[in-house]
Amino acid sequence: MMVGKLGRWPTKHDARNIPFRAIFNLSTMPARPAARDWGQKDGRDVAYPMLGNDEYGDCAYASIVHDGLTLSTQTDAPITVTSKEVIDRYLADTGGDNGAYMLEVVKSIIRKPLGGLVIDAFVEIDPTDDDAFEAAQEFFGGVWCGWALPRAWQGADVWDVGPNTSGIWAPWSWGGHATDSPTYSPGGGGLITWMQRQPYTHPARRSYCEESYGIFSRKLWLGLAQNCPAGVDYQKLLDLLTRIRRQ
Repeated sequence: MMVGKLGRWPTKHDARNIPFRAIFNLSTMPARPAARDWGQKDGRDVAYPMLGNDEYGDCAYASIVHDGLTLSTQTDAPITVTSKEVIDRYLADTGGDNGAYMLEVVKSIIRKPLGGLVIDAFVEIDPTDDDAFEAAQEFFGGVWCGWALPRAWQGADVWDVGPNTSGIWAPWSWGGHATDSPTYSPGGGGLITWMQRQPYTHPARRSYCEESYGIFSRKLWLGLAQNCPAGVDYQKLLDLLTRIRRQ
């Protein structure tokens, strides 16, 4: 697998963030399938460009654009975000090639869209909460994830846990990374990184995913339909927006 740059900074907490379970009652949400791959449509993979992440530590910006591309492909609401737009925004927001806090990235794009990527709101998801995480993957068309990568994952076909969390298995021993995760299944999930798909197991997510968010874009996830692709009613989505304040 091609390996690009890392650049996610440690989780930045904000008491104003709204937890997923504070809004959603999983028992009343539409039933979700056992597996879903929002990174495919009509048997074809979504095209996820590098967006500068081979040369810059802009993974937080590249991955949130990947999330938007996932949504727009499913609803036939195409967007254009160029590598130059991503790199320029990253450098302007951070003052140089210094990496970024995911929380600051999403807030920045809510305030000012990045190219064609418009974000209305976001909710915080506990990556150790299996039911909430997969429900969010289904409801939001994927989850935006922040990882503390162990060196043991360098070149690994599947991101999984090891015998301990020290040495090459220690979180952050490789570095911090941000990805879009549009896929879930009984065995684990799949994320997008450096233009490729990377499978991971549920235990790996619980151990090494430190923060995750459901990104809501009415323009991209609803398109012109009454229901989003996950089958949730349009009006419920609008009601959701009124309950999530912009940070």
